[in-house]
Amino acid sequence: MSEKEESAYNVIIKLKENKEKIRSEMMEEINNCTSVRTECLLITNYVESLLKDIMVAITVSIKSRKIARDTIVEILKDKNLITAETATDIKKMFDIRDFFGHYMKITEAEKKSEELIKSMDITKKLRAMHPGWDEMELTGKITNIAVFMLNELDEIFDDVSDRVEQ
Repeated sequence: MSEKEESAYNVIIKLKENKEKIRSEMMEEINNCTSVRTECLLITNYVESLLKDIMVAITVSIKSRKIARDTIVEILKDKNLITAETATDIKKMFDIRDFFGHYMKITEAEKKSEELIKSMDITKKLRAMHPGWDEMELTGKITNIAVFMLNELDEIFDDVSDRVEQ
C-alpha cells in the first residue's frame, strides 16, 4: 500500500469512527437553528459532506473530496449505489440549498423550494410516513428529506468503507 493510499485509508477509518459524533453534533446544531436559511444550508452541506466521504471510500483518495457534488451523484448512480430517482432528488436538494444560499429574499427561496419538494420522488415516501406532511413547515420538510437521504447515504458509506477495510 502506497503512502497516499495508507493516508486515505486512515482517513476512512477516522471518518467511520467519528461518523455518529459528527452526525449528532450536526443534528444538534440544526435543532438549535432559528433561521430556515441556516438550517437548510447546514443540513444540505452535511449531505454533500457525506457524499464526499463516500467518494474517499470508493477511490481511497483524499483528493476525491474535490470532485463536484453533481459528478459524485452521477458516479454513485453509475455504480448502482443509488437509484436514478435518488440521484435526481439529491440534485434537487442541492438546488434548494442554492436557493437559500443565493437568493436575497427568503420568501423567494421558500417558494421555489416548496415547488421542488413537491416534485421529488422522496416526497411520496415521506408523505406516507408523515400524515401531516402537507401542513408541515418548510424546515421540517427539508430536514425530513435530508435525514432520509442521510440514512441511505450512511448505509452506502458503511458498505463501501467496510470493503476498503477488508
